[in-house]
Amino acid sequence: MTNNKSYLEIDGSYYDWLELYNSSNTVSVQLSDYFVSDNENDLYKYQLPNLQLAPNAHFTLICSGENLIINGNYHTNFALNNLEKICLSTSQGVLNTWEVTQLPSDLSFGVIEESNNETSILQFPSFNTFNESTQNNKITASHSTSLYSDDFHFKLNSYNNDTIFYSLNNYHPTSNPLVFSDSLLIPINLTNVPDVSQIPSTSFLPLSYHNWQAPSQAVQKCFSISYASYRNGQRTSPIYHKTFIPETNNTNLDIVSITSDSVGLFSNQFGILVPGDSYLDSDHEWTGNFFREGENWERKAHLTYITQSQNRVFSQPLTIKIAGGKTRQSAQKSLALQASEELANSKLLLPVFQTAEAPFINALTLKTTMGDWETHTMIKDILAHKISQDLSFKSQDYKFVEVYINGVYFGVQSLRERFSPKNFLQNLEHDDLTILNPSNLTVNYGTTTEFEKIIDFVENNSMSNANNYEQLTQKIDIENLIDYYCAELFFGNYDWPINNIKVIKAGSNQWQWLFYDLDGAFLNAQTNMFEHLTHNDETTSYPNPPASTLLFRKLIENKTFESSFILRYTQLLHSTFSKQNTTAALDQLKDELIPLIPSQINRWGFPSSFERWEADLDILRQFLIKRPCLVINNMNSFFESEYLQTACHVKWNDTENFKIYPNPTSDFIHIISKDQQLKINRIGLYNSIGKLVQEKTPLKQSFHYSLSIQSLSQGSYTLILYSNEGKVQHKIIKF
Repeated sequence: MTNNKSYLEIDGSYYDWLELYNSSNTVSVQLSDYFVSDNENDLYKYQLPNLQLAPNAHFTLICSGENLIINGNYHTNFALNNLEKICLSTSQGVLNTWEVTQLPSDLSFGVIEESNNETSILQFPSFNTFNESTQNNKITASHSTSLYSDDFHFKLNSYNNDTIFYSLNNYHPTSNPLVFSDSLLIPINLTNVPDVSQIPSTSFLPLSYHNWQAPSQAVQKCFSISYASYRNGQRTSPIYHKTFIPETNNTNLDIVSITSDSVGLFSNQFGILVPGDSYLDSDHEWTGNFFREGENWERKAHLTYITQSQNRVFSQPLTIKIAGGKTRQSAQKSLALQASEELANSKLLLPVFQTAEAPFINALTLKTTMGDWETHTMIKDILAHKISQDLSFKSQDYKFVEVYINGVYFGVQSLRERFSPKNFLQNLEHDDLTILNPSNLTVNYGTTTEFEKIIDFVENNSMSNANNYEQLTQKIDIENLIDYYCAELFFGNYDWPINNIKVIKAGSNQWQWLFYDLDGAFLNAQTNMFEHLTHNDETTSYPNPPASTLLFRKLIENKTFESSFILRYTQLLHSTFSKQNTTAALDQLKDELIPLIPSQINRWGFPSSFERWEADLDILRQFLIKRPCLVINNMNSFFESEYLQTACHVKWNDTENFKIYPNPTSDFIHIISKDQQLKINRIGLYNSIGKLVQEKTPLKQSFHYSLSIQSLSQGSYTLILYSNEGKVQHKIIKF
């Protein structure tokens, strides 16, 4: 077996194995005369132990690579992979070689006909016993996971005539087990599915986030079944899961169905979705089972993912736990989905967010829609990421999905990438990774040693010194950091920079900043985030103590950084952060959610009404419209300048296609087009005698461009713009 994800636990883990059989009826075999290897060029990789294998007996090697004996199990010094050759040898050479094909999870490969040495993938793995034929111990089902429109009878059949146990809306067949007989009626009306939506998920005292309230009407349900075959109390098949969604539930989103044992979700002692025994009235904002962490508060679960657009189904075991900070207290919880080594070989196989560089995502989050500070928009964090997706930092992609837990509708959530160490490690050759909070040096992975040296250097050296600044830029990715600062400042993220800030360093790369959790953003368009990010009061512990603002305060001592920052932020205010771009992103998210709001309101009472949701989105829209001009005002005040402008300061006449400002100027020229369809292809700057002194070709066509002329002498210049509609000429004065 080369892909043991969940079939058989051996010595506390799910290892692959290699099994040998003595086919003689009379003669024992001295195992130490034989060697096994996964390498044809190294036949004597592992010598079998000094044991006698009796006639018609089996001997199984655990292929863990650990080269140990544990609980009587012999672990080889190599592990198995798909698509490789296994060699059995003596001191005289190779006796036999088996070429293993690529195996699905939890299925094995072996000899099924001893007389002709015929091999096959075995539908039922036969650990330490005779190989069964491909038809034995396989359970066939009459229906696959799908949406359905009418009542139907679901049938199961065990080829080995073993007893089939099943459980509804639970992870394991032996959780509230039932014996499967002939068939099971799956009705379109699922009134018999236990309605866990009636179980309170918060306390009843006022909370910062939305309290639980009972649904106003019956909630949507699905039918989820787990089953396996058993003989003499032993499981004889893999555990199967099927999920059936009534088409009457009416959704265009992908569907996520999670089943886990009810005790681990809803019981007072163990339930992670309820206040439970851990809740205290005296500390009602920060207590409850959902605030507990550690392995004891992780739950084995099974996930089914149904794509609406492609009508494809993905299914696999995983672990779940509560995710987030204070949002754990909200009625709808965020869930961390983790592919564990035990259950799924560390890989989530869901069809979202994968790229050629990252073919698997090892950790995802189903993020609550209740995290927005002070509003019911449901989209603040997603909107910030959507707007910023092309900037020079790693942001988190999203996908709205409708979620069911143990057969009951859990509402709309956003499926998100997580900044999990496992996700980053999959592309690294060595375990050389550090992720930490640079403001308080809390480590997620790795050590603080290297970053502490950077902080010490910044704190004890002037960044106005060009050599010091250059030395710092060798360590950190300045382009990444400037884009990161611009985004956090523009969105006005109050819950930052002591919180929601991480840096990452992989191998010999520079330190980079990760962009995440903007629930506390978009509060007030007039907020001066330059004051927020330069706060230096030792009595402040939240949200911006001096340690969290140190780096920016020191960097702006350097004129090169200041110029680069101002230029980049101004560029972004005319492009990425322009009201046209940001409100278009808002409208797209609104259109995605409109059909789903009634079901969300019914399930959670959040948003409190459709009208409240639309009103809060309008407030968010006004933030996006007003913010660019107000940011420029703040920048002019902070940097003691008057030359920074945005399109909101510029008055157009009917004949102009481009506006160039300020003019006269001493350092920067900003060029914007009246119509965003007019793209700037090339810029030429000529002196008074017609000599070309500067030429720029934007990396990509843009309706805004900023040009530095700090290095030019004072005087008169001619600026020529080449656009997709011709050439435009302007006179510029440098003072």
